[in-house]
Amino acid sequence: MIIEFYYLVTDKKECGVIYNEGVGILSAIAKEKNCQTSLHMFDLADFRKGFNIKENINIHAISFPSQQFSLAVQLINKIKSEDKGNGLIVVGGVHATVDRQSVIALENVDVVVSGEGEEAMKWIIDNYDLIKTHPDKCNIPNSYIKGTPIKPLQKADYVDLDTLPYPLRSIFSKKLLKRSPEFILSRGCPFSCSFCANEFYNKTFGMKIRKKSPEYCIGELEDSFSVLGIYKDTMLTFHDDVFLLDVNWLQSFSKLYKKHFNNPFRCNTTASYVTDEKIKLLKEMNCSEVWVGIESGNEEYRNTVLNKKVSNKQIVKAFDTINRHGLKGISFNMLGGPGETVEQLKDTIKLNLESKVYSTTTGMFVPFPGTTLYENELRKDNIREFTEDEKCEGVSISGLKRTNIDDKDYFYWRQMLLFSVENKKILYYLALCLKYISFPPKFLVKLNFIKRFNIKRFVFDRYDEE
Repeated sequence: MIIEFYYLVTDKKECGVIYNEGVGILSAIAKEKNCQTSLHMFDLADFRKGFNIKENINIHAISFPSQQFSLAVQLINKIKSEDKGNGLIVVGGVHATVDRQSVIALENVDVVVSGEGEEAMKWIIDNYDLIKTHPDKCNIPNSYIKGTPIKPLQKADYVDLDTLPYPLRSIFSKKLLKRSPEFILSRGCPFSCSFCANEFYNKTFGMKIRKKSPEYCIGELEDSFSVLGIYKDTMLTFHDDVFLLDVNWLQSFSKLYKKHFNNPFRCNTTASYVTDEKIKLLKEMNCSEVWVGIESGNEEYRNTVLNKKVSNKQIVKAFDTINRHGLKGISFNMLGGPGETVEQLKDTIKLNLESKVYSTTTGMFVPFPGTTLYENELRKDNIREFTEDEKCEGVSISGLKRTNIDDKDYFYWRQMLLFSVENKKILYYLALCLKYISFPPKFLVKLNFIKRFNIKRFVFDRYDEE
């Protein structure tokens, strides 16, 4: 059996997406079942250049974020047209979960998998002929098969992560993954922020935090080092939502990591889970950066609108702990949310400065299906439709039609936040002056040095200069 995976991204060169855990694991499962697999990562440029669909594919497995839905529709129709309906078109991933009805409604989709896809992929491979000939006899939990009744999503019977094969990293660009290896050692998030897909997952499938065992994690790291040829001094990235969630797991993982590796790494956490003991363990493991979500510097806005239940005091204390142990504390921030004011933007700058963060990354609010804020703004007819070019270039304005701040000012607020944190006073005042005279930022964002200045910080070290 031949399986072709497709993963849609905004811009392959600048968006920084070089790895997808789900695709890696599903590819490994397919390989265990003696299937041939390959991967295509598509962006807008690929669609404009044109591409051909391979022949004799049994399963076309497609995954994409909500922003790439329109491109996904084009891809699905192209597959159906050029493949002549011979292979199954299977769609899974985040959008197929949080807005599954929009995918089920596509006439050329054969199977829609919502939630985790490992067991569904095994079933589809094992029952490929049955799906094609007698779909009415098929029953895959939390999945839809064309021609059968649509069943509501149900609480998940979560898989034990240690029973899964290591992700098949060889299916991705070895050059990029070798330069910037990425890992996810757990699943689940204890928070249900109103702007994040985890809110939908926790509500629909049940919130459950699962960690790969420390022994499994070391095995996965060793496998990746062998497959990719990772150097001993290469920076690793752990993308777990809250890496510092479980101190007992961290203690066990720390002992094994120090025994087998000395690579610097970065990880994500929430301020409320930062303790002196945990940061000390990170320091001993050669951790370099700890990324912490601030989102908004206004505590009331963060707690009520964004439903991120973390106080300013906890955030300041977390960065103080990180700084005392000599690690770099980097903040996540989000601008352009519903009802956000200029004063609240100033609060975000103030809290970053008070927290003495090393650097910051700032994204624009985009309402995603399945979240409370999306549903709220949809009822108000306040969701902006971005063009494909805007998605590809990176969203630089709010995802809302109506905000309290002029669209063109968001570019300057992002730069002012970064420059103030990194103590680049001349650049800060330059950005402030340009905002004051309403200089159009569209001319600045195209300047090469501006693009590289931001890419180097926001996309880590993945930017390909060749």
